[in-house]
Amino acid sequence: MDEPNARGRSLYNAIEKFKGSSDYDKVWDIISDRFAQQSSGVIRLVQGPATTEALLDSTWMGVEFPALLQTPSVTCFGSIPVVIP
Repeated sequence: MDEPNARGRSLYNAIEKFKGSSDYDKVWDIISDRFAQQSSGVIRLVQGPATTEALLDSTWMGVEFPALLQTPSVTCFGSIPVVIP
C-alpha cells in the first residue's frame, strides 16, 4: 500500500490536470466537502489576514464551513488568528 503522502501527491497531481478548466474549482469543492464530512472533534481554523470579500468568496466559507456545521462528529470550532508583520 502507498504511503499516505504518496497517495496525497497522486491525488493532487490528478486534480492539477483540471487546472485552467471550468471544472477545476468544482473538483476542489467536492474534495473539500468530502474532507469536511469526514472530520471529527475540534476544528481549528488558522487564518491570516484576508479581505472580507476574499473570505466570503473562499472555499472555506462556501463549502467547508457549511459541511462542518452539518457534521455530527465535529464537536467544537476554534480560530487562531495569524498576524504577519
